[in-house]
Amino acid sequence: MPGVSMVEQSNNASKKDTTEEQYLGVMEIARSEANDRWVVTVNTSNISFNANIDSGAACNVLLRKIAERLNIPMSSSATKRLVSYSKHFIEVLGEVEVNGFIGKSREETKIKFLVANSDNVSPILGAATSEQIGLIKRVESTNSMKEMSAIKDFIYDIDLVENPVFRIHAARKIPFAIRDEVKSELDKMVELGVIKSVQKPTPVVSPLVVVKQNGKLRICLDPTDVNKNLLRRHYPLKTLDEILTKLNGAKYFTKLDAEKGFWQIRHTCFQYLE
Repeated sequence: MPGVSMVEQSNNASKKDTTEEQYLGVMEIARSEANDRWVVTVNTSNISFNANIDSGAACNVLLRKIAERLNIPMSSSATKRLVSYSKHFIEVLGEVEVNGFIGKSREETKIKFLVANSDNVSPILGAATSEQIGLIKRVESTNSMKEMSAIKDFIYDIDLVENPVFRIHAARKIPFAIRDEVKSELDKMVELGVIKSVQKPTPVVSPLVVVKQNGKLRICLDPTDVNKNLLRRHYPLKTLDEILTKLNGAKYFTKLDAEKGFWQIRHTCFQYLE
């Protein structure tokens, strides 16, 4: 298993007793070009060793030869083996409790390690331990900017059919219980420049849809009548096979969720959306 592999702390081949298997996130096979940013030194009373910080690992792992050098008692473990995502197995000999100083910390920490019956993997500090001693931090959200910004160098030009026919929908009543909340959200959208207040007659009035999701308000425009009067731009959509072909050979994957993405698209002046 050269390179980097996803590893699971396996309890039982039959999966009947989940206390005998555990999950490791990234198990790195010992190699010379380790990334120093994700490696810390564990200093004990008699030896020091490097360990990889692994936010995807459910446990801490120690090599057999390091456990022998520590010369501390080893107890039996409910975990019997470690399993990679590709179903490679490593036997667990037992577990040890190591007292040591992690990195530059001056506070001694007691860490429970599973001892792997292998000398070809790097020691691992799992997610729980790494978070507990401050090596990693859970970030619930990331904000790159506080203000709403538009996509650069792109303005959508809205094309209408000849002789468009629009409707003016009557305003519907908003439940009193959420009226102030809706007004507050509309004011916020005006402040961000997403919408603007119009005090004059317009040739179309689209219904306003208020959706409650997880206790939060979401305000939407129902543009059904507007869409019927737009010229459709026919672009071929990529098939799944075409996308997978481009992903061939890729090593790193992520996903991007553009919050309120349509708010960030500018368009030419269009009175039917005012």
